Amino acid sequence: MPGWTSRRPGRRLDPGRAWGAAQITLFTARRGFLPGDDLPWIADVRRELEALYLRALEAYAGASLRVGGTELATAERSARELVARAPFSESGYRVLMETLAQRGNLAQRRARRPAQPGYS
Repeated sequence: MPGWTSRRPGRRLDPGRAWGAAQITLFTARRGFLPGDDLPWIADVRRELEALYLRALEAYAGASLRVGGTELATAERSARELVARAPFSESGYRVLMETLAQRGNLAQRRARRPAQPGYS
């Protein structure tokens, strides 16, 4: 699995640092923005905040997977939430399948793979 990178090309973060940075972003983005107000510009900010939350969730799941050990449960939970919130997120499914494989749950990983001709 490739290393998680920052937004700047060529710069890699170790899993522990990426895990912490993603967690801070998750906690911040999860709060929402001006609940109860419905002005058009607020909806735009909320959409941006939701996109930020999904990127942070992906980074958190991936970093948790790379940390391994007790964080594999965190990786699975985060990947499942990412797939539930963004069902077309290929990276969410990839992290989920890799996590299930590392946890030894190959049967569940195979059940999530779409059926393809010639595969059993």
